Amino acid sequence: MRRVKLCPPGLEVLRLNVLRSGNVANFPNSERAMWAEFMPSPPKGLMKRRAEVVYFVGCMASFSPQVQDIPAALVQLMEKAEVDFTILGEQEHCCGYPLLVGGMDEEVERLIEHNTRAIERTGASRVVFSCPSCYRTFREVYTLDAEVVHHTQFLLELVEEGRLCPRKLELTAVYHDPCDLGRHSGVYEEPRRLVRRFCMLRELPRAKEVAPCCGGGGDVETVNPELVERISRSAVAEAAGAGVVLTACQQCKRVLRRGARDAGLGVEVRDVAEVMLEALER
Repeated sequence: MRRVKLCPPGLEVLRLNVLRSGNVANFPNSERAMWAEFMPSPPKGLMKRRAEVVYFVGCMASFSPQVQDIPAALVQLMEKAEVDFTILGEQEHCCGYPLLVGGMDEEVERLIEHNTRAIERTGASRVVFSCPSCYRTFREVYTLDAEVVHHTQFLLELVEEGRLCPRKLELTAVYHDPCDLGRHSGVYEEPRRLVRRFCMLRELPRAKEVAPCCGGGGDVETVNPELVERISRSAVAEAAGAGVVLTACQQCKRVLRRGARDAGLGVEVRDVAEVMLEALER
């Protein structure tokens, strides 16, 4: 009997993009580190062959101009803390999350094998992620001889060790819990403890386990972009009047910013790492 795969057309395009190019955007994977070229002072030795820490940037931050300031901020923070780190550049392929949630488990195996080998070649003992979906995928389906941590956990550790000393800004913000970091990975407290180091934190009406999705989670945007728009406007409306919404996910930042713009709300959406960098530079 012939096996028939049934999936929305958008997911089939996404699958082919990942398998052909190694990323969801179908851009040349050799351009994964081009975001660093737009930094005023790119860190030296960004792609070392060996390092203690690998920063797994993720497809969205690598190729989407709306959120490339997140990896730019994080590598500057790691450089300030004198972290021995590297990125994989074109050797980094999609973590496999978009295919996993689309039920394409078999196709993910080759991505797992490739990324595992690339990380192992660096000799790193830790892998840092600013994408909660990559972080969740590595925690749940990869087998590495290295610890996996989200960048909010890693930055908090650097602060508590005294390697980064941000000052307190005259800023009050709310924190939006990304689904894959909060509900699916149980990381709620570290981002909040980190944010309180450099600004005042106010909780949203719905937070932590009951925090609303930004709308961009899973493969929803690929299948039903109009639904994403409605969800994002609803989610960001809860932060109306807050001024600044902090989050810890490239997709949350990108989608919530668009939702705030479409709804005509004067809400600024930023990643925790970006604001923390400002707290160190002022």
